[in-house]
Amino acid sequence: ELDTAKKFLDRKQKMLIGGEWTGSENGEQIDVIDPSTGKVISSIAAGEDRDVDRAVKAAQEGFESAEWNDMKPNERMRMIHRIADLIEAHADELAGLETMDGGKPIQLSKPVDVLAAASAFRYYAGWADKIHGATHNISTPGEFHTYTLREPVGVAALIVPWNYPIVMAAMKLAPA
Repeated sequence: ELDTAKKFLDRKQKMLIGGEWTGSENGEQIDVIDPSTGKVISSIAAGEDRDVDRAVKAAQEGFESAEWNDMKPNERMRMIHRIADLIEAHADELAGLETMDGGKPIQLSKPVDVLAAASAFRYYAGWADKIHGATHNISTPGEFHTYTLREPVGVAALIVPWNYPIVMAAMKLAPA
């Protein structure tokens, strides 16, 4: 709903780095403009190189942590479904934010942006316990075979366009 979204926008917006909400190293903010009115609706932390470095370092530490590496596929699936649950529970608020941020009608923001984002998380949650490798017999002397194992290799940077930010973020985050 727009009122709840507006209350959220009244807060000083920070970046989530290493599980903590933080401002940028330089302390600067960038205005967020509602394109339908041209008015400033909020401001966000103006991240720079040092903030990116902090985020990459924190992401790498998280990636290498036992908490993440020891997580079983069905636990990852439940966690991804939980993200979809939260998106659906806050769909009206998120649609309000998408409408004010992108300037599109709220009638499109909820089904096209927000609920599609939840669907993306649900789809990829279903893969969490089904991704596996393959074995191949090889033509060399002896009894050998090869196999592939699909597993994450590290931190990824995800670029999200301005026109469908929540669904585009979901389409990148959910499979990662």
